[in-house]
Amino acid sequence: MNTQNHQQLSYRPDIDGLRAIAVLGVLLFHLNPAYLPGGFVGVDIFFVISGYLITRIILKELDAGTFTFAYFYERRVRRIFPALFFMLAICTPLAYLTLYADAFITYIGDLKYAAAQIANIHFGKDVDYFSMDAEQSPLLHTWSLGVEEQFYIIWPALLLLCYKMGKKGSVKWAMAGLAVLSLVLSQILIAFQETNQAFYMLYARAYELAIGGMLALPAFQKNNFGQKGNELWALSGIALIALSYILITKQVMFPGVTALVPTFGAAFVIYAHMGGASTWVSRMLSWRPVIYIGLISYSLYLWHWPFIAMYDTYMQGAVMTPIAALVIAGASILCAMVSHRFIEKPFRKYRKDGERSHKWRVFGAALLCIICFVVVSEQWKAYAVRNIPLNRPFTAEPVSARTDEIRYYNSNGQKQAEVIVTGDSHSGHYLEGVITWAKARNMSVAFVSRAACQMVGGEDEQVSDKRKCRPFHAALPSAIENDGKPIKYFIIGQRLDTLILDTASDNIGQDRVQTLYERNAPTLLEAYEVTINAVQKAQPQAKVIIMGQVPKLKEEPAHCDQRKNTPINHLFDLEYACDPYGIDTRMNPEVIIPFNNELESLASRYDHVEFFDPHEIFEIGKEDEWGKYYRDDDHINPDGSNYVETFFDFDKK
Repeated sequence: MNTQNHQQLSYRPDIDGLRAIAVLGVLLFHLNPAYLPGGFVGVDIFFVISGYLITRIILKELDAGTFTFAYFYERRVRRIFPALFFMLAICTPLAYLTLYADAFITYIGDLKYAAAQIANIHFGKDVDYFSMDAEQSPLLHTWSLGVEEQFYIIWPALLLLCYKMGKKGSVKWAMAGLAVLSLVLSQILIAFQETNQAFYMLYARAYELAIGGMLALPAFQKNNFGQKGNELWALSGIALIALSYILITKQVMFPGVTALVPTFGAAFVIYAHMGGASTWVSRMLSWRPVIYIGLISYSLYLWHWPFIAMYDTYMQGAVMTPIAALVIAGASILCAMVSHRFIEKPFRKYRKDGERSHKWRVFGAALLCIICFVVVSEQWKAYAVRNIPLNRPFTAEPVSARTDEIRYYNSNGQKQAEVIVTGDSHSGHYLEGVITWAKARNMSVAFVSRAACQMVGGEDEQVSDKRKCRPFHAALPSAIENDGKPIKYFIIGQRLDTLILDTASDNIGQDRVQTLYERNAPTLLEAYEVTINAVQKAQPQAKVIIMGQVPKLKEEPAHCDQRKNTPINHLFDLEYACDPYGIDTRMNPEVIIPFNNELESLASRYDHVEFFDPHEIFEIGKEDEWGKYYRDDDHINPDGSNYVETFFDFDKK
């Protein structure tokens, strides 16, 4: 039976030791990147191990003629889901207690994706894994489980197809072909700045699992290098892993070919000990405490990140002290020990009644749990949005956040305007003030905008390729032509920090901020120049107004009240100090102010181009005077827009 085939696979203690190295690398990196800068590549080591072990099982059963999808997936469900569901069940009430309202809404929204094993697809849309900010999702780490589970759908079908076609020898070519294709796709995605897709998606990660799978081929099951050769393979593998942990930092474009370093490192270690070969490395990896960490590595991986993320969120991203790191690491290991002993081990045992297994009960129970988590996620999020006080004492959000077409104001129904406002949501937060200003001068306004889109420049000057932005970007030239009336004012407002950093995350690593600024700022400045030239050519009488970016706050003002009202504070009568209008001391001096200065310099080189510097009215150091005009950490509210309007002097000669 399948169970016997599975049990006859020889145990490799060195692989459990390799798991320990992988999970400890991830743990140290997440506690503080300074502890182990490249520790995140531990996930890549896990991928190689998983690819090897799973392929080893599949090929053995295919050779014996006993492979079935039902039994294969039953093992996967028993291995992965119970510990995952246990973690989610415990962390959800813990998140409710420790997270402020907005952060909890994010968590509860992520819950269904984690339970359904598609978190990588969800987070791949706009979450920078390396942001490590104070509001990172406690379920972000489940992205890797999604990659593996999706691989398990494709991989056995591919191997079975090769066997069914009577071309058993073609398995190695299918594996190699998939690995090469995936690696090429990963590198292309990185080259085109689609780093999130490269990091999270299976098609850009499959080569790591496939390389592990290739080690299960008969050609690699024995080596003829002798003791010295095996020692060299093992030491080379450990050296590659060590170099990865030290040199592949979060500033490196990853994965792509760079991920081959830890991938080959893990593969070399596995290969060196085929057939039970003993080396200095295998003896180190087979030390009982190391093996034990490897045995609980899956549960440790599940538990460590929610604790870290919740702590970071509660502490507003303050640097974790060594004592706090030690406590969190200890709590994670303790929970992993409990999960492994009472959840993983019991559920992994194969049970059957005679010749009838419990697989359909296993599948049914897993599906029921997923449905429950999805329902909880949807219903609780809806309830939270309706009933949890978000403490935003401001008026409605800028219309730009939901704009899907050109809008006209003060125009008496005519689709023509003397004033054009364009840009992303930062053009929208000026809109109300512009409308008021234009109405007093009997001028109509056209609003050509899309949140999170770069509206300046042509295709060649786009910092990132966002397909959703193209229809709105394409609408701008026709608005500039404006056959009805000559344009008098062309007003541009863009959020500069996210455009330059090409990410929705605000708190990325220090080195990456400087690197991305040097790479993207010249392109964005050129984009402004292209748009200025286009406007002046089509509308020579128009004055171009470049709106600088307002100062960025450290966090949303509303979050201060939310943090004070976090249930754990009331439960333990804790005091919580928060500065609602604290300035972001990184984005402002390193990105916003420097690029505002560049825009001011650009404007000075043109006639009929003016730069409006909001820092003159939102003076840093006097936040208590103007903080009330903010809707969140980087948008002003309509009251703020009307406040800014009182400083407009665009119609001066």
